Amino acid sequence: MIEAVIFDLDGTLVNIPINYEALYKKIIEVAEIDKIEGLTKTLQKLNSKQRIEAFKVWMDEELKALPQMTVNKEGVKLYKAYSNKPLVLVTMQSRRATIKIMKKLNLKFRYIITREDSLDRAQQIKIAIKKLHKEPGKVLIIGDRESDAAAAREIGCQFQRVQNENMV
Repeated sequence: MIEAVIFDLDGTLVNIPINYEALYKKIIEVAEIDKIEGLTKTLQKLNSKQRIEAFKVWMDEELKALPQMTVNKEGVKLYKAYSNKPLVLVTMQSRRATIKIMKKLNLKFRYIITREDSLDRAQQIKIAIKKLHKEPGKVLIIGDRESDAAAAREIGCQFQRVQNENMV
């Protein structure tokens, strides 16, 4: 029995058309690194000053992309279907951009876990489960990526994949 639901944001509920090529170039410049080898993995390796600068650059690119954001109908349909359960949002987006999205779409979550809390999806889910006081096996993770599914498996949660409408 599902007692709580944890949603991913980008790709699952919305699609945010961030210009990742521009973002990577700016992060390479401000962090003074040679290349990006997976955005979150790279950011985890930076010192705190570099990470703060990279987070600022990333948030600026997110905020620039928000006016072109689209809604993933399948994800929002599941949000409505599970609205009677405790809901948590996990995302690699910034808290500021996430709050703007929640207000724009009138979505409400008991807790919102962002990259400022952790750059690791499994850790984000663990934080959410701890806040919910639920057993992992009674929590459903809804996401669009294999990394979401892998994190759910690692922790022992149920998983449901949403088709990312931009990937069709």
